[in-house]
Amino acid sequence: MKNKGIKTLGYIFDDSESFANIDYYMKASPVSTDGIFFDNEGSIDNLANFKQYAEYVHSLGVWSTSTLLQLSAVINYIKSGVVDVTNIHEMESSKSHYILVNDNLPPSKISVVLSNITDVQE
Repeated sequence: MKNKGIKTLGYIFDDSESFANIDYYMKASPVSTDGIFFDNEGSIDNLANFKQYAEYVHSLGVWSTSTLLQLSAVINYIKSGVVDVTNIHEMESSKSHYILVNDNLPPSKISVVLSNITDVQE
């Protein structure tokens, strides 16, 4: 993947956030990673606690991303600058027309994960 320029991320679920887990991916993983994907972060507005982990990731010279489920949390996390990219939705591709984006959120800070794609037509 690295030879193709593909970014790799370490995966940390919200109840596993720790400096040790970040260090595993950033310093000890058999596959070098470019950042950390904090999954389920923002299911409640946890910005005060999360900030320490995001700042640590940034201190290592890499970037952080998070999955957020609450619109109020999305706005707070993006405006705080603690995340580089925020995944605002994880949904089946057949429901992607339901994605609503707040006009005040910068598109460069937002991602969407689509799943259950079974047939790609050109």
